[in-house]
Amino acid sequence: MIKEEELVKLGFERQGVSKEESGDKAFHYYTYDIGNGVISLITQSNDEVENGNWHVEVFDDTHIRFETVEDLTKFIAVVEKNVVA
Repeated sequence: MIKEEELVKLGFERQGVSKEESGDKAFHYYTYDIGNGVISLITQSNDEVENGNWHVEVFDDTHIRFETVEDLTKFIAVVEKNVVA
């Protein structure tokens, strides 16, 4: 399980979409960019969250999904550790 507070603690940035922008209702989601943004992580929108449990996907690849904060934390740590400045 991944809670919203854990996303914030890991450094995910909240992205807000206004009612006007969406053409329907306002919502938000979270993103996290690694390196030069080549690897981008994204959550579902808050109106798609079930029972307070968020998941994180690699942007544009729904085949890679993190559903536990432990796995997500390990992935971020390993990739961030290997970013060449």
